[in-house]
Amino acid sequence: MRQITLSALEYPTETKALVRLQEDVLRINDSKAFKAHNRPTLGLVIDRFSTEERLEGILRQAPGEATITDGFFLEHRRGYRSYLKKHIRPNG
Repeated sequence: MRQITLSALEYPTETKALVRLQEDVLRINDSKAFKAHNRPTLGLVIDRFSTEERLEGILRQAPGEATITDGFFLEHRRGYRSYLKKHIRPNG
């Protein structure tokens, strides 16, 4: 939590101080300010990759079951999942 201290010399009246604070409130609540603080984290990127590449779903299939091949071999998917779980996101 941050604190703003206004100088009585700069803002001698309560009205001037409230106008200054209202400017800050509008700047903080601006939709562009929200988007700037809502950047994707590495965890979100990993989750999206896992979902889009269907890592878990394909690895849960029984051996010999027909799979959609879209450029990744089954062993590659196992390797990616292992790297993600053990090295990139060890606490996740």
